[in-house]
Amino acid sequence: MRNFAIVAIVLAMGIIAAILVIPDGCSIQVSAARTVLIVGDQTHVTVTSKGDCGTGLTFVWSADNGTVDPAGLTSQSSITYTAPAVDGAYTIGVEAKNNQGQSFHGETKVSVTGGAAVSQVVLPTPTPSPPA
Repeated sequence: MRNFAIVAIVLAMGIIAAILVIPDGCSIQVSAARTVLIVGDQTHVTVTSKGDCGTGLTFVWSADNGTVDPAGLTSQSSITYTAPAVDGAYTIGVEAKNNQGQSFHGETKVSVTGGAAVSQVVLPTPTPSPPA
């Protein structure tokens, strides 16, 4: 069942001048293909909508550190995020807006580390052979 909020403007004589149907019950979800990155790594980030979000969605992507591509206003529901050169936990956000002027916000988190984990293998010290 679809939920709508209906707003009507009524003139003094009871004539409806306009009806604006506003979508109700929209939510957006943001997900990253990988959430643990090494400095400089890239991952794809996607937004999906659930419910009635209206038509003509546009997106403005942001990150509190690192870069998003494309930057600025876009009709693309997925972007490439490049991790910054500083370790930490970062938020990638998106503001979605429909043709009716409604805005919806979503975000996801990624963790960035300074380098690949290196396994250290300890080999036994060889025992010298007795002289022959």
